Amino acid sequence: MIEILKAASIGGLIIGGSHYASELVGPEYASLVGGLPIGLLIVYFLASRQKKENFFLGYAIDGIGMTVMILLMYLLLNYTQLSGVIISAISLLIWAVVSIGFMYIFKKHNVTVTSLKKML
Repeated sequence: MIEILKAASIGGLIIGGSHYASELVGPEYASLVGGLPIGLLIVYFLASRQKKENFFLGYAIDGIGMTVMILLMYLLLNYTQLSGVIISAISLLIWAVVSIGFMYIFKKHNVTVTSLKKML
């Protein structure tokens, strides 16, 4: 239970810090705090090396989805008249589809940390 509270506290500090940064110096700096790679902090809470390796495989897959989502949001904000709320909703949906899709493909083809190491 203490581990869950530690993790929740870190997440709350990041969100609170992002809000504080946006008020203090502007939203462009808030993205630096809000975009903090939380996955690097999560490793602290994982016990075994295997769990850490599997976590980072999933984190890398999620990174692909995040990249697609961010590019989509940027394009929609700059080249359409859609509201920010609609753009965010569309982007989150695309992120979920891409991330879950890649996860499914990796599982279906039995891609693991060990198989990726062999490829390298």
